[in-house]
Amino acid sequence: MSIRGLKKWALLLTFWVALQGRCLKATPITGDTVSGDFTATGNADIQGNTISLGTNGSYAGWQALYGDATSSTVEFDASHATNTWKWQQNGASSLQIQMKLDNNNNLVIYSTGSSPTAKITLNPGGTSTFTGSVTLNGTGNTMPNQTLTGSGSVITEGLGDSRYAPLSSFSIGSVSWGAGPAPTMGINGGSATGAYSFAEGLGTTASDSCSTAVGLGQPPVALVPRRWG
Repeated sequence: MSIRGLKKWALLLTFWVALQGRCLKATPITGDTVSGDFTATGNADIQGNTISLGTNGSYAGWQALYGDATSSTVEFDASHATNTWKWQQNGASSLQIQMKLDNNNNLVIYSTGSSPTAKITLNPGGTSTFTGSVTLNGTGNTMPNQTLTGSGSVITEGLGDSRYAPLSSFSIGSVSWGAGPAPTMGINGGSATGAYSFAEGLGTTASDSCSTAVGLGQPPVALVPRRWG
């Protein structure tokens, strides 16, 4: 065969190899098992509804499932009876945990930085903790089962009324005095009308500045002697 003929065959062979390679890239993998590592340099379009990783006997260790419907679902399943889920970053150097859902369903959120520490723990079966301040912007926040267990317990209006004088027993006001207003306070029916005055007891009146009235302001009831015989 002449040199020109060999060149033609070489060109045809090169074209055939390129064509086969192109066809191979476009051919989907169906029903095959890939042993060893597998790298896809492009996008992977998996049209099945399940992706699994690892093995637990005859079951997959972890799998993600998609359920198609008007309202679709996405599930993340672990085959063991107990499992801990972790979200971490900085995998190229030293892993830093961001969030964890442990096998007791406690959700833990960590601080940032090279040595993260737990900052928020949501415990559905016990006590949840927040290391920072908490702001509740709702207007109807209630604690119907609150009890006083220690010096740091929050006291509600109901608990306060049962331990101390209820707010309805207090009458706090102010009167003009000197260069500005002066406070007054009455308790249990007392009337305080003087500047910086205090009155406690039904019918008592503290009308002078800096005065105090304590007791019962009702007039005494006259006692009529009983006749015998």
